[in-house]
Parts: sequence; C-alpha cells; structure tokens
Amino acid sequence: MVYKNTSDIKSPCVDICKVDSQTRLCIGCYRSIDEISVWKSLSESEIENIISELESRKNEYITKTIRKN
Repeated sequence: MVYKNTSDIKSPCVDICKVDSQTRLCIGCYRSIDEISVWKSLSESEIENIISELESRKNEYITKTIRKN
C-alpha cells in the first residue's frame, strides 16, 4: 500500500472512498468509519498501529469476497 502524507499526518487514503456495508471498512484504505472520522486527532502511535493492521484487513476482505463469489 502507498501512504500519502497530508499536512504532516500519514494517511493510507488512496481516494477510493467506498464503505462496505457489512464490514464498515473503506475498500480503498481498509480503515473503519470510526478510524477515518477521528484520524486527524489520533496520536502518531495510534496511527502506526492502525496502519500496521491494514494489509491483513485487506487480505481478509479479499479472501471473504472471493469465497462469496
């Protein structure tokens, strides 16, 4: 994943903002609605913790999507 830095705050946003209604995760960056809404107020360590989880969230989402089809 590519992470852009907007106003000195790291963001995994890739400008594909679509939320899966079942998981409530953005299918562009794999953050939850709650995480997105508070992103700018999180500490650097909180951001790093979330970012470290995103790849596994993505893999899990893709696996579940493939199984459904």
